[in-house]
Amino acid sequence: MAGPDSRPHVVVVGGGISGLATALALADAAGETVTVEVREAGDRVGGKLHTSPFAGLPAVDEGADAFLARVPEATALAARVGLGDALTSPTGATAAVWYGRLHPIPDGLLLGVPTDMVRLAGSGLLSWRGKGRAAIEPFLPRRSGGSVGADSIGALVRGRFGGEVHERLVDALVGSIYGADTDRFSLAMVPQLAALASEHRSLLVGARRLRARTPGTPGPLFLAPSGGMGHL
Repeated sequence: MAGPDSRPHVVVVGGGISGLATALALADAAGETVTVEVREAGDRVGGKLHTSPFAGLPAVDEGADAFLARVPEATALAARVGLGDALTSPTGATAAVWYGRLHPIPDGLLLGVPTDMVRLAGSGLLSWRGKGRAAIEPFLPRRSGGSVGADSIGALVRGRFGGEVHERLVDALVGSIYGADTDRFSLAMVPQLAALASEHRSLLVGARRLRARTPGTPGPLFLAPSGGMGHL
């Protein structure tokens, strides 16, 4: 529609990170030839990205707490809004998952998918029954029928590895990265997992091969603004 000064007027519905990034990209591309307005029904913008004080700490992320450093669009967006110099990476402390108590995340995972059953067996995060269920994954038949993109991540991982691997590893890692419930999050939204599901009979074997041929990347794996993702 046309704005009051006859320039095209674009309304972006939703002030989450996607809506805000869309509005910014449109404004950058069109310059002063259009006017852009963002409308948000809630009492704040940012959507799933929200940072608040908690337990005496000045900034704790309530949703996603970082983004993958290898995603150029995310780092470019941070630089565009003036946060390029404020990006920081998590410390080298051991990552852990809370399940009754803190359990160190076992080595040999690719987005939570196990690639090394020996390392997984040594973890206290899964029960022996859960470890046994995961161990038979390479022997299960290839997934059949339907489009990979139509599956949720939860449905795929539960079917291949059982509920414990999904709930305590994949959902804990992928769910926190994307700020999503992996039982309702399409596999198509995580291309690495979608490719493993479509190209390999066994997710474990496919993930192991992918890790073996992927050289280590220098620099941090994750980045976030020092004041929290809500600043983005």
